[in-house]
Amino acid sequence: MGESIRDTQETPGNLAASGYRCTLSGEPLTVQEQRVFEPSLDAAGAAPSVWKIYDAVSRVSTPRTQARILRVYDGAELAGAALMLRCKAWAESLFAPPLLHLPVDALRLPAHIWIRVGYCAEGIANPGFVARGHSRDAVIDAMLEHLKHHALGTIVTDTVANAGLHKGASRFPYVNDGRVVTAGMRSIEDFLGLHNNLARKIKWFAKRGGRIEMIRGGLDASRLPDLRRFIRTTVEKSVIHSPFQDCFEQIVERTSTCDSTDLVHFLAYLDGAPVGHHTFVRAGRTLRMIHGAFDRSLPKTHHAYENLLVESVRFALAEGVESIHYGPVLNETKRRMMTDTEPAALYFYSNNPIIRAVIPRIFPYTRMQRKELMAFGDVDAGEQD
Repeated sequence: MGESIRDTQETPGNLAASGYRCTLSGEPLTVQEQRVFEPSLDAAGAAPSVWKIYDAVSRVSTPRTQARILRVYDGAELAGAALMLRCKAWAESLFAPPLLHLPVDALRLPAHIWIRVGYCAEGIANPGFVARGHSRDAVIDAMLEHLKHHALGTIVTDTVANAGLHKGASRFPYVNDGRVVTAGMRSIEDFLGLHNNLARKIKWFAKRGGRIEMIRGGLDASRLPDLRRFIRTTVEKSVIHSPFQDCFEQIVERTSTCDSTDLVHFLAYLDGAPVGHHTFVRAGRTLRMIHGAFDRSLPKTHHAYENLLVESVRFALAEGVESIHYGPVLNETKRRMMTDTEPAALYFYSNNPIIRAVIPRIFPYTRMQRKELMAFGDVDAGEQD
């Protein structure tokens, strides 16, 4: 497993029209820097509990992917920051045939991935953090301008509602983000009543020797082999190939073992054998899913997925959580069980005019736009404003 990188090489700071200066480096945020942004978390209904997740992911590194922190300064004052990944082998996420992706990936052309939808999904999702006294839109605009002028390629996953932030970007549809709003629910029966046959699936799971274990805090390292198996078999069956897929196991290992009482894990068992997990972080009034996977080598998991999701709702109701955020919707079961979804899109930037001309023409024909994936998105999400 790769160790922390403290890469002091930075993308040179640029002075945006707003007067902000930006840097991009592999140096994780310090505790002092994190504290600058706590008002930003409070305003979003989140909490400082997310910092341990982001700090863990900031130290992820493989030969192909490294974490990066984009910082924004107003003079010497830190005004903003965002966590993203720098990927140097991303072509396989676009092209399945080796003859297409291997020559491109051999060039090690860097691409930056910033997931702005929500907090902590895949360990890295963050909308960007803004210090008190600074305009959020102005700081985020400075970040995007920096990436636009200094990065060969950048993909930003953002909500369709935020399209106005992405002036000049090429826009493509993506899967929706899913959540269950628990505010207003009196008991788990209110949630079960929204879904036909869900009560029956709970009974079916129990009759097949199924049970759910809930664990608070960091997992013991002895649990990690099971989580690795879940991740590997899920990736093999996934409808999407992530450009930072080589980091998945490190992200799962580092975040699952964080020393935080705000971590909550739900593990599914069949006849005593672990078959899947969902891991969340309690962030203020919300519960944020970091990652989850199942042993897809099994012929059946007897509705373990639905049972894990029900237990997370039951936990949220007992804890007074107002909403549970499950991240991108990538399967039909998850889509059906959400009470609300947020349309998302992919926004592409490049400082190279040839790449800016080519990518919009070929991207609609890549595996990132395959119909099996787009079935979980908004058909209008890719329309240009």
